[in-house]
Amino acid sequence: DLTDLSRGIVQLLQGRIYHYLGDYPKTLMCLESSLLHLRRYYKQKNHVRIASTLTHLGIIYKVFGCFEKSKNYLEEGMSVYAKNKFQEQKEINWTYMHLGNTYSMLGLYKKAEQILDRATKFYDSSYSNLCAETGWAFSYRADLYNMLGNYKEAKYFYEKSLEMCQKFYPPSYNISIWVLLRSMNNKRKLGDYKNIEKTFINSLKSLKKNFKRC
Repeated sequence: DLTDLSRGIVQLLQGRIYHYLGDYPKTLMCLESSLLHLRRYYKQKNHVRIASTLTHLGIIYKVFGCFEKSKNYLEEGMSVYAKNKFQEQKEINWTYMHLGNTYSMLGLYKKAEQILDRATKFYDSSYSNLCAETGWAFSYRADLYNMLGNYKEAKYFYEKSLEMCQKFYPPSYNISIWVLLRSMNNKRKLGDYKNIEKTFINSLKSLKKNFKRC
């Protein structure tokens, strides 16, 4: 039924828009409905649109802190991509990047490092100056090393992430502030306290302004 297809596509797009706007409950509602319609339409249940919806569901469950659910959706998304021999590596690495971060949150550090290593190398070699996701990948890898207590390695990837964020986002943008705050926390752990307090205060002021606009 083409109605299922059209509804599935529209609700996937709506979910992505709500995610961008920060309305996560509506994001989840749209994505779950999209997955239901797309699975009805694609009888073999292995179309790339299903993989994309699974990936976005995994990401939003990660936002809610439901890391086990996030892992399950992201792993299923990767499985669907594999069945399709999907050639758009950028989309696959987007899934890998978030799966690696979810593994980190679950304490599966070895798996996380393997996947994030693959994702960062891909972005760095193929899209280093063309893709904002490169900054995200570096920051997730830095977060992992921070969790493991490898602060010098974390510092290296935070610096690379900040460099990429500055190319694609203004300093007042939430992702830029998010990475900067993590970088300052990493500096604190390394015993480098220069300008930390001032940066934290200015960053928190920017975040408050951003949330007031929502």
